[in-house]
Amino acid sequence: AAAILLVLISALVWQWRDRRYLLVGWLWFLGTLIPMIGIITVGEQAMADRYAYIPFIGLWIAIVWGIAALVSRYRVASLWPGVAAVLTIIILGSLTYRQLGYWRDDETLWRYTLSVTQRNYMAHDNLALALAKQGRSDEAVNEFQAAEVLHRYPPSQILALALYETRVGHFREAIDNCDSVLQSSNDRKVQAAAWSERAQAQLEAGRDDEAATNFQNALRLNPDDPLAMAGTAALTLKEESQTAITSRSSTQKLTSVSAANK
Repeated sequence: AAAILLVLISALVWQWRDRRYLLVGWLWFLGTLIPMIGIITVGEQAMADRYAYIPFIGLWIAIVWGIAALVSRYRVASLWPGVAAVLTIIILGSLTYRQLGYWRDDETLWRYTLSVTQRNYMAHDNLALALAKQGRSDEAVNEFQAAEVLHRYPPSQILALALYETRVGHFREAIDNCDSVLQSSNDRKVQAAAWSERAQAQLEAGRDDEAATNFQNALRLNPDDPLAMAGTAALTLKEESQTAITSRSSTQKLTSVSAANK
């Protein structure tokens, strides 16, 4: 139906090609519409309808010059087109002012977007980033998880979420995300990164033995994994420090006992 409509309008415009504003406006509309309707994709979206104002310039060329031609043909008093133009500007200006209010900050924009759309993982994701910048970690994680339910993210983004959850103390969620990557990816480097981040969450949670095992799992898959190397070094230093403290404590006790005996 859309194709038939386009053909019919194009035929009419060609029939009236002596009215050049119609031909120019329609060709502008069709030409600039191509990058926005999915023939040529820009990003993940099926249609880049946020750029609709560009092809609409062509339609407005046809409409404005068409109205001017009708006014001239039927000798309408110039007062009425002027009044109509002023009213149009006032109405569109008011609507624009209202719309700009939703753009005053990231949180307002994405909450509004969620209120007028459904199953919008991009809005959840961007709202989460806005909340994270404000330090509202728990709310941010909730929005990240809502986005994850709606969209199958690549492993790199799931691991990025796991790292953020570890930083804000959501260790269980971080480990769950790492586990999902381990189950879904066969890439050795990705799996190594997942083991490393899993170990990091366990390390932060005070589960050193499990962390040490998982860091070793990561190094077996990728000996150059930076997080695994750093984590293993941190655990080694921690163990040596505890050994040194224990040894020092024992030495001090022996010294105290010897002094008492003397």
